[in-house]
Amino acid sequence: MEKNTHTLWSLRLGYSVKQAKVIKKTSLESFLKQSFDTMVSPETPEFIQSSPKLYKEFQFICRKIKSSKPEMLNERVNKEQNVSSFKSVVGC
Repeated sequence: MEKNTHTLWSLRLGYSVKQAKVIKKTSLESFLKQSFDTMVSPETPEFIQSSPKLYKEFQFICRKIKSSKPEMLNERVNKEQNVSSFKSVVGC
């Protein structure tokens, strides 16, 4: 049985089998260079602009929620619903 080295490298590097075809067409070196040359926007996405940036801010919010009324908890859960699973945050 012949080994498909392109698929093997694709999976080892965390890519899918679909990218193995691209690796086969181009070389592994050029595929990786192209992957790392991708431009990433340094701006914070709009949906997490109001989220805490520091761990201390996060802790403050957790303490505030634990000592607050259920209405505030529901308000905060609604606010964070699109950002993360807030059920794990309440248990902090």
